[in-house]
Amino acid sequence: MLNTFVKTAFAGRKAAKQRQTGRFHKAVPSVAQVFPRLTAKVFARRYLQSEHQILRDVRHSETPFEVIKCGAGYILRLDATDAQGTRRRCLIVPGHGGHYKQFLRLIRNLHKNQFSVDILAFPGHLGKKRETCSMRSIAQTVRTASKQHGIYHLLVAHCVSANAVLFELENGPLSARYAFISIPLKLQNLIRSGGELIGLAGKSLSYFIKQVDALGAPYQLDKDWYKVAESQSAPLLLLHSTNDFAAPFEDIAPLQRTWPAAQVTLYESGDHNGIVTSKRTVDRLVTFALDEADRISA
Repeated sequence: MLNTFVKTAFAGRKAAKQRQTGRFHKAVPSVAQVFPRLTAKVFARRYLQSEHQILRDVRHSETPFEVIKCGAGYILRLDATDAQGTRRRCLIVPGHGGHYKQFLRLIRNLHKNQFSVDILAFPGHLGKKRETCSMRSIAQTVRTASKQHGIYHLLVAHCVSANAVLFELENGPLSARYAFISIPLKLQNLIRSGGELIGLAGKSLSYFIKQVDALGAPYQLDKDWYKVAESQSAPLLLLHSTNDFAAPFEDIAPLQRTWPAAQVTLYESGDHNGIVTSKRTVDRLVTFALDEADRISA
């Protein structure tokens, strides 16, 4: 019964309308009160799943991506070399539930500037099969990409994927420089908000947060990143909207202070996801990428 309820709860537009009218929120607390742990467990797994079918979408894409297996996920590659045959390389790491289509403007602009661009497609985002994609899934896919294809000139990560990259840096560098878009440094607050939007509260909400945390181990939500950040010599660009309610821009101040070569660009328009496609964001990232590529080539 509970699995059927959860399936209905996440069933697209109809469910969204039900949530808006309050019927969904009225039902969840009743179920959670009777089965707090089980409700939390089922919703946590569903929370970490995506409805995307990226491998299907890329087959119909006008962008000529090469599809490369990368651990449990895939790399979508748009290759390029400049006039001297130099291959400058960028890795894009979408957020959980993200899609390569969000980054097409950035991909095309980097490609115009002779960058070979790899963008990750995570497990749980690939096809019809429902699989969880946790913080561990993201971090391991990023590390596999780096091991298989070498250190990148630039790594761009969005939302919780930026956290995964930050955590994974404990195991060694992934890129010559990094750009984090809309990084939510207070992860527990983000997950709590996600649970509340589902309609969870009290014990069931606490269990939900713990279950999401456990599914991502050893990359816990409260994992200490300060020592890792302090040890970094690579440049870091933090891009954030002042209208980001999912990850308030004030929360990035500790990372800016701790990472020696960190710089921040704030936007007063756009939001958590909106700035990803913004021309200003893309232009800033391309400038950041070219500066590093020129320095490496010099």
